Amino acid sequence: MSVPYPESDVVHHILRGLPSSQSWTNFKQLMVQLYQDHMDREKAASDDGKDTAAPDTLLDRIVSRLLIECHRIEAESPSKRNGPGSEYSNLAKDSDNRPIAKHLNNPNGVRCTNCRGRSHDRDHCFNPGGGMAGQGPRDKAAAAAAAAATATVKKDGKEMASIAAASVDFLDEGEISCAMIESVDDNLSTLALTSIPANAMLLDSGATSHLIKSRKMFHSYSEADARNVTTANLGTLRTQGGGTCYVNVSYKGRSIRLKLNNCLHAPGAAVNLLSVGHLNSAGVGCNFIPNEGIRLSKNGITFASGHMINRLFSLDAEFIPGPPSDERVMFVKVPESMYLHHLRLGHPGESATRTLVKSLLKSQIKDVEPIKCEPCIIAKHVATPHPSKSVGQRTYSPLELLLGDTCGPFPIETPHRKKYFVAFRCTGMKVSNLQLIADKVPDTMLEAFITVKERWEKRTGFKVKHFRCDGGTEWKGAFTQYLNDHGIEMEVTPRCEHWMNGEIERFMRTVQGRILAMLTTAQLPLTYWGEAALTAAYLLNVTTLNTDGITLFEAMYSCPPNLSHLHIWGSRCFVHVPEE
Repeated sequence: MSVPYPESDVVHHILRGLPSSQSWTNFKQLMVQLYQDHMDREKAASDDGKDTAAPDTLLDRIVSRLLIECHRIEAESPSKRNGPGSEYSNLAKDSDNRPIAKHLNNPNGVRCTNCRGRSHDRDHCFNPGGGMAGQGPRDKAAAAAAAAATATVKKDGKEMASIAAASVDFLDEGEISCAMIESVDDNLSTLALTSIPANAMLLDSGATSHLIKSRKMFHSYSEADARNVTTANLGTLRTQGGGTCYVNVSYKGRSIRLKLNNCLHAPGAAVNLLSVGHLNSAGVGCNFIPNEGIRLSKNGITFASGHMINRLFSLDAEFIPGPPSDERVMFVKVPESMYLHHLRLGHPGESATRTLVKSLLKSQIKDVEPIKCEPCIIAKHVATPHPSKSVGQRTYSPLELLLGDTCGPFPIETPHRKKYFVAFRCTGMKVSNLQLIADKVPDTMLEAFITVKERWEKRTGFKVKHFRCDGGTEWKGAFTQYLNDHGIEMEVTPRCEHWMNGEIERFMRTVQGRILAMLTTAQLPLTYWGEAALTAAYLLNVTTLNTDGITLFEAMYSCPPNLSHLHIWGSRCFVHVPEE
């Protein structure tokens, strides 16, 4: 049995798995907007009857942007060595470790694949083979000079050379490079940012609001004031809130406290920016002195000064941190509720949750409200079931009939490089076993089957007599030979008649739903699907009740399970290190 994973689900889990640091938060917001724009275009094209984009267009764009962002983060800390567990340990990077600036000629910040230049991409390359070949300033000047030198006019039946060059002022190569900026110098842009302190405040006449990087500098703060800011390269800088900040400024030994209203919290900004226009509207004058710095004044009185760093004006000021938040670290007892136990038990149904809480946990929770679990609503969509048989189902003894099925491949491997899982179920005891596997070959299936068969036979004293599966190639070869050698009869279901093996199919569908529900609740990436599958199978054995009113675990081991160790899957845990 295979599980289709559409492109949108893969993109969803990639975005879910991004780190929660400030720089990644902005990147995630940009990617969510890119995803929404793609879906809107797809819907509009579908409504108009046009062809939609290729299936992997969105995923390729997301992965490309993700690699570019990894390059940028790696370049910001060139001296940092990645350890074995680093998420960028295998990241390919440029040999010079310099970031590539993003601008109109290089909106994605990548090397040109035509000339290997850093200041533009292939679409904006002037060299032969580039998207703008022959359109550079030097090419245009050379073409104009050649046209002027060879232009001729006819006069009295004779050709006379036109002295067009006398009326055209040609610029040499040096003047052209000064008159027109062909590219952004990466060395200068990198030097301009790296030589400025992280807490510096630059005055910007192109900014309409003050942009502050750190949340700790705000004395008043409101997330409702957050808005998008358009940058000079037509990009978008997302802010998380706004409020008031205070800075200490001084001039000639006199210090005052300056209040900055309507500041925006922009963690993704490269440096703190003070809006010259905003200061001017408050009556503060900014006097820029050549080769010296800047001075701020109000009503003719100068109260602050600054200096110039790499042609950028920085105000000599010190932020006054905001009041510390009242945070206390403590361990408190979590109030019990049906929803809490629903999460701990791995998202079972509502009736099953209430029965288990009452019978196994011995908890007297007076919670009559229905359990509203959004991850369950998202993950547990089911199709119309197959019509029930007209005759009653046969009752099997323990290990008389084992069912087997596989699921995969999953789009992302587990940390142990597993891409599938195989499940076995005893129809007599209703107990199941799930194992992660790397491939679907008969030898792998046989190894997993022998492990389950020997364990259950030694535990119960019964022998496996029948084994039922679909007609997949993974159940042939060495696997079929092993069944024949041990006298186990193999039953193969017809093609596309999954209902004949419905008990294991339903188990697999339940496990898949719980995998998605637990990953969504824990907000973990899809790479942890294997751990979620093993946990879901274990919880099904210790929480599902059979017709006798006992759990499958108790039917196998003759004692009720102990559920006191359960926590919400994906919770943060701490390792206790002994004093010795």
